[in-house]
Amino acid sequence: MFQTAQKMKITHPVQQAAFAALKKDGSLLCWGGAGSGGCPSLKVQPLLVHGVVQVVPSKPGAFAALKEDGSVITWGSPLFGGDSTAVEDQLQSGVEQLFASEVGVYVATKSDGTVVTWGPSALGGDKGKVGTLLEEIRQDLVAAEGRGLNIVRQLAATNRAIAALLIDGQVVTWGDGRAGGDSYSDKDLAEQLDCDVQQVWGVEGGAFAALTKDGAVVTCGNPKAGGDAGAFKEKLQEGVEKIFSLSRAFIAVKVDGSVVAWGDEELGGSPELAEKLQGGVENVVESQGAFALLKTNGSVVTCGILDEEVNRGSDSSAVEASLQSGVMDIRATDSAFAALKVDGSVVCWGSGPASEPGYIAREHMKEGVCQLFATEGAFLGIKTDGSMFAWGRRQFGVEGTPEQLKGPT
Repeated sequence: MFQTAQKMKITHPVQQAAFAALKKDGSLLCWGGAGSGGCPSLKVQPLLVHGVVQVVPSKPGAFAALKEDGSVITWGSPLFGGDSTAVEDQLQSGVEQLFASEVGVYVATKSDGTVVTWGPSALGGDKGKVGTLLEEIRQDLVAAEGRGLNIVRQLAATNRAIAALLIDGQVVTWGDGRAGGDSYSDKDLAEQLDCDVQQVWGVEGGAFAALTKDGAVVTCGNPKAGGDAGAFKEKLQEGVEKIFSLSRAFIAVKVDGSVVAWGDEELGGSPELAEKLQGGVENVVESQGAFALLKTNGSVVTCGILDEEVNRGSDSSAVEASLQSGVMDIRATDSAFAALKVDGSVVCWGSGPASEPGYIAREHMKEGVCQLFATEGAFLGIKTDGSMFAWGRRQFGVEGTPEQLKGPT
């Protein structure tokens, strides 16, 4: 596989217009749309010059940075997580895990077991009564262990709810109950999610899928978006190895290599798609109704809604030969895909400027690329020599792209 000695950590939210590059010295460089966090305020900038260990974007246009001292800094759209002043005192230290939903809800879990949320309250930014339950669990753990511990193992989200997988294997949810976010008052749901869960996934359409220790899948939320596996429930009772989430559907890969898809059939939950994926799936990337699926053998399958006026990437016939083998990563904008191959070249397809790079970008794409990132309207490539190049819509992260970052990245 094509390798590089230095890999850059760059956030790449699909529906955002800015990038943030985290350097090895702990400093952060941002560029792109100012309203999306591409230009932090004068108050925030000095806090990002050292000590940053993680950057988490929210798609509507905000960033949160976790620092080595356990504090959190936020900037970008105040409506979608960029303003954390309401919980600022709780974000000064002790944060271990940082998470953002598709709609700008942030969750921070701390070393003492507390869980802090901010962002749109109706979409999960307010824990509601689940906050009381989480505090009871935390206090019980403190009593048993004699000290506080982070009680959250993993977090997932839909467009209107948050799910937290706790260290004891149960899942609790909060937010809109129609999107799976009401495990406190819905006792049947709470019992369903208390089943030694190993991992949980959410889809933007409002559904969760949880994989249990024995390989079974439990679903909840919007039935039309995968919250009800329907006729596929029997196939999901055992042997599931991993799950992929799309905007309104789930794809499960079983230990025998078989694949099960359920949810919105037009957006990935169809038996036809599952049939194309038999034999193993590595990754699934979506672009507004079009899908690019990276298979275990390095080939790419594309499908989705075929628009007679705009090809958002579901039709890859123009580059089909280049996608038969050797693909190691795929990224997507809102209307195009880019595939990184093991030889360091890049292949793109779809519609709009992101699918039609200019001469300079095309020359860069021929060799030496080691990482790919994307915003809503642009792609960014990183080369083995540390140089960077971008193509697509200028206002979505192309304009202001530094040719090369000084120092290790």
